[in-house]
Amino acid sequence: MKIFIDTAPFIYMAEAHPVYAERTKKFIAFAFANQDSLLTSVISLMEFSVKPERDHKTKSIAKLRSTWNRLNVQMLSIDESIAQKAAKLRAKYPALKGLDSLQISAALLHGCQQFLTNDIPLQKIEEIEVILIEQL
Repeated sequence: MKIFIDTAPFIYMAEAHPVYAERTKKFIAFAFANQDSLLTSVISLMEFSVKPERDHKTKSIAKLRSTWNRLNVQMLSIDESIAQKAAKLRAKYPALKGLDSLQISAALLHGCQQFLTNDIPLQKIEEIEVILIEQL
């Protein structure tokens, strides 16, 4: 199975969120043990990196990249086909934010069956199974 991981799960693990970090780790460990493919996009890298860059703590960015390498997380680029799919999703779901639509489109166009996030409004997306960390 292919699982796309949104930005928030990576932030939860890096910041050792008291509830969501452990849930995220267990989910990812299970997926890894099950030999599922894990994917994310350059958007996750950008969103994750903002706070470490602002706080001059870029070691956490290197740690994230190391974790991705260890888990064989594939980082997807955003291209024209993803942008076109994102526009269609935003037309169908008017409340869908631009970056979220790009993330979901990347997941869909790369054959992901699940989308791990904690963004509750994304549950409305019918095209992919949205898994909320809150509900794990």
